[in-house]
Amino acid sequence: MDAGQISADTSTPIGGGERAYIGDVVVTRQNDRRLETSVGEPVRNRESWTVEAIATDGSLTVSSNGGSGHVRLHAEYAGEHVRLGYAATEHGNQGDTVTVGIELATVATTQRGLYVGVTRGREDNKILVVTDSHDLAEARDILERVLASDRSDVPATTQRRRLAEMDTRPAAHPKPHEPRPEVPPWFGDLCIRVGQSLVEAQSAFRDDERRSLEMRDRLDRATLELAKADAAFEPFRPSLEAANAEVEAAQRAVWGPNNRAMSAKGFKKRALLREAYAASKTLDVARAAQSEVQAQAASAKNRFVDASRDVHQIESSVRSAHASINWEGHEDRIEWFAELEDSLDTWHRWASGRPVAEKDVAAAVEILRSASASSGDKGSQLLAKTIEVWAVDHGLALTLDLEPTTPEMSHDFGIEL
Repeated sequence: MDAGQISADTSTPIGGGERAYIGDVVVTRQNDRRLETSVGEPVRNRESWTVEAIATDGSLTVSSNGGSGHVRLHAEYAGEHVRLGYAATEHGNQGDTVTVGIELATVATTQRGLYVGVTRGREDNKILVVTDSHDLAEARDILERVLASDRSDVPATTQRRRLAEMDTRPAAHPKPHEPRPEVPPWFGDLCIRVGQSLVEAQSAFRDDERRSLEMRDRLDRATLELAKADAAFEPFRPSLEAANAEVEAAQRAVWGPNNRAMSAKGFKKRALLREAYAASKTLDVARAAQSEVQAQAASAKNRFVDASRDVHQIESSVRSAHASINWEGHEDRIEWFAELEDSLDTWHRWASGRPVAEKDVAAAVEILRSASASSGDKGSQLLAKTIEVWAVDHGLALTLDLEPTTPEMSHDFGIEL
């Protein structure tokens, strides 16, 4: 807006609580074959557009940034399925070419994802690393892990082995005045279990995404079939409506005299009954004509009814699946186990003599402690308690408010404590 590239005069709310202005780059986040561009192309998920106009009802007129023409997106679609398009996942940016590319790298970034992110810009590509501190060593450690990971679901033990094989620097040893605890013999089993839990959560999340995409694809096909069925049934609607109207009019012509005849007597009653009888003949003719029109339209009507029912059922299934996915919370589990794995790695690097800030160690210990409360992870709680006791013995400021624990059998990790 400051540069005058986007007009601040008119805007409208779109998906995600965002607002779109004329000149904004936006993306559509749902396939909709009912929306066709000026060149006959349907609106597709992840397609990039530029806002050309905003109507008073909130609808958007957008032009494709990929050469697919322009289209009007009605307000309901724009408010739910349109988002600002200045940033996207690495997957969403594949095939794009821009002047400057900015990659946001975290501990969850993979080698393949990083490659996509840093090869989009023609003139410049930047990598911004998300860290908990301003320590460049931490940023370097994160990038080393990214470069050593070609998939997000590689087990933690495999990643550590690869990093160890790649790391040719001499090992750092604790200074005499910086005592470090011994790594428990069961620490490797704990890391393996956490890594496996992360992989399982990622696999479940991918299964959810696959099922969701399959259902969306089914809904797209069913919606397209409904549109075709509606178009095939459309020519029969006028004749059906006319035949139905004639039957209703003839029916009223019968009911009127019959109802009046119930309270009439003598000659008037007989006249009304004759009138009703004559009207019934007209009704028979109207019903015969109606049956003929219905027979002609039966195939198209049945196709339309079946397609409408399919769309309704699939839409209901999509809503149920979405609610189930939100309930299962696989994304939250991925985030939790990734954080737990990172905390184990932070503590291990510190215990092995590598420079790690005490506040980072304290934060890692807090995460290990909370693992027990949230997932019953007794191994993590025992490790946190062991670290805390060791820290107190050596006068370090790592004391946390931990509940006393009693070592017990942990079937999750397959070891006895």
